[in-house]
Amino acid sequence: MDANLLKILVDGLFRGGSYSLMALGLTLLYGVARIVNMSHGSLFMLSVYIYYIFSTIILGLDPWLALMVTILVMGVIGAIIHRLAVHPVLGDDVAILVVTITIAVIIQALVMMFFGSSQAINLKNPMDFGYFKFYGLEVSWTSVITFVLSLSLFALVTLFISKTKIGKAMQALSQDREAAMLMGINTNRLYTFTMILSAILASLAGFMYCVPTRSVVPGVWLSAITSAFAIVILGGLGSIKGSLIGSFVIGYSEIIVRNLHTEGMALMPLAALCVMITVLVIRPKGLFGKRVEMED
Repeated sequence: MDANLLKILVDGLFRGGSYSLMALGLTLLYGVARIVNMSHGSLFMLSVYIYYIFSTIILGLDPWLALMVTILVMGVIGAIIHRLAVHPVLGDDVAILVVTITIAVIIQALVMMFFGSSQAINLKNPMDFGYFKFYGLEVSWTSVITFVLSLSLFALVTLFISKTKIGKAMQALSQDREAAMLMGINTNRLYTFTMILSAILASLAGFMYCVPTRSVVPGVWLSAITSAFAIVILGGLGSIKGSLIGSFVIGYSEIIVRNLHTEGMALMPLAALCVMITVLVIRPKGLFGKRVEMED
């Protein structure tokens, strides 16, 4: 097999896997609460800086323990954002967009204030086991581990949605809010829980995406949210299956552009946007989108 083609196949696979958790968080929040969360990318970025604080700056915790603490902190932040900022404007799509964009800008400003506007920080990588050869291609064990962990977590969350009582309540709420309320489902608590879960998924996605590169800069959230929205629009807003398939489509489109063009790195975000615009023109609801899409 051609070495360049093999590199595209492998890199696209890993990139798609790293996007899956990010897209899943957006998908769940829209599917359950009909919230288009523009601050999702900033939570993705913030979680990496929080991980850096606990693993390096303050406590010097074991990286895996630092990740657990980061997940707890991000869950709390997600709950606070929902209760104080999003919940008061639920039902008003424009107000939600304004509020979540404002939150994203505030988070970026805070990160830049404490860590600088462009300086990259070095992250501890607990998955650094070197490289191995695959048909002559040098593959990082970190990429393999993050890929397996990302898809395993995606599968666990999907199983949680389809099998647990809370998950079934989330499905019911996504299908008919009034009927769910009549069945005794506490919609406000479920909305808050979904926001917490979405923030946790953003933190896990940040870890899986940034730790393999060992660095993060404040601007990473913008490229992350661009790709994530391209994914959920491609797959269909609210579609779990679509978010997984869309992750790999966008992942491969970015890797192809990166490898086949001399200015590929700069054009990678453009690839995701082009896919998103094309889908909106041809099939506005996405590949699997329909009025209700929190499938089993």
